[in-house]
Amino acid sequence: MTFVSARRLHADQRLPELTAFLSALYRHSPDEFEPTIQDLAVHVRGQSDPAAFENFVYQLLFSIDAPPDDLHAIGASLVDPEDWPASVNLGICYLNRGGKAVPIIERVLYSYTQQKAHKIIAQIYRYAVANGIADQFTYETRFNVSGALIALGDTKDAFDIYVACLPDAPDAEQRKSLISNITLLARGSNDPAMVAQVEALKGAMIDDYADPIGAPQGPDLIEFSSPQSRLEELAVASALLKNGFCVLRDACDRETLAEMKRRIESDPGIRFPASFDDQIFPLLDGLFRFDPLAIISRAMKKEAALDKDACVIRRVKVDNLESQTPFHQDISAFLKPVINIWTPLTPAGGAYPSLELVRLRVNEIEQTILKQGQYNQVEIEERYVMARYGDRLYQFEAAEPGDCVIFLGSTIHRSSNLRHATQERLSVEVRYAHAA
Repeated sequence: MTFVSARRLHADQRLPELTAFLSALYRHSPDEFEPTIQDLAVHVRGQSDPAAFENFVYQLLFSIDAPPDDLHAIGASLVDPEDWPASVNLGICYLNRGGKAVPIIERVLYSYTQQKAHKIIAQIYRYAVANGIADQFTYETRFNVSGALIALGDTKDAFDIYVACLPDAPDAEQRKSLISNITLLARGSNDPAMVAQVEALKGAMIDDYADPIGAPQGPDLIEFSSPQSRLEELAVASALLKNGFCVLRDACDRETLAEMKRRIESDPGIRFPASFDDQIFPLLDGLFRFDPLAIISRAMKKEAALDKDACVIRRVKVDNLESQTPFHQDISAFLKPVINIWTPLTPAGGAYPSLELVRLRVNEIEQTILKQGQYNQVEIEERYVMARYGDRLYQFEAAEPGDCVIFLGSTIHRSSNLRHATQERLSVEVRYAHAA
């Protein structure tokens, strides 16, 4: 009887009465409701083209007095699951009925992102915020929403979303993009609160490094042999925390270094600086002749682990400015507290570019400058560094591969020996950060 009644009301185009009939059926006879809807859909589909049928589904379902989640589920069962526009339209109806299921809302947002409908995206985002579900969006959705907000001039909300996205960045490139966007928005907006938030974010990271744990033997001890005991590890960690870096001589396995170099140079498609890949990561187990975490765990207040996204292969060429790093602090580059074990795969110094570091524990984030290229808002002006720290500079040199430098993310450093070098230098940067 319910099938007949529903078909008759539809045939007579008595849609308000049909809606009321189905709403009552949903409330009082739920077992009959869905079969009746399904029967009516089959009936209407046989009499209409696909567009008219879908329009009927939207109009009918979302006029029925029932929860939006139930109605959306029924609608999804009626339309072709491969029909993306129909799925999006169901989601729009769902939103208009006050639905809060994040995957459905994200589908709608993605569709509007493709259309560059920034105003609608902003409206949906504010709806999600008001209902406390915006923080459940995926990284991709939040990133897209930020782009729409920037297009509308709402840099403050876009900035806040980017900052919240930092812990969820899926890879090093995405994190680099986020950091660039965060710093550009802060500087470009001339909003002191945003600039202060970025500086506070960096500054708080310095507190993640431990306090000095006692002076090493001799006030200026920087260089050590590869530590083989807890006492030696403690001395290295102490020097690291006091001076911002320390050098370990004969600390790396030369055969492993040679194999790393061979694998890197055998890849014709590699673009520097490059992230580690599955050819390089397995070699880390045999790279160091000491336990890196034994030292790094003493240098950080929180548990540390290898940060795969921050591990980098770098090639410095004398005739390529883009390959040369200016003065900078790793915290500004990565926006997280890291400790870098910098290991050359070639000699350093002499005929090769080297590494220059400020021989001082720096407990502040230095001002960076606007600049074209990959070091925008990462570079510290050379004139400033030379004026403030010129008498504290240390240039690392190694006649053969095997030595390494460990330094804090707050330590100021750059590529060096560029005037005298004639050969290119290859190095790996093995970074550690907070454990997930």
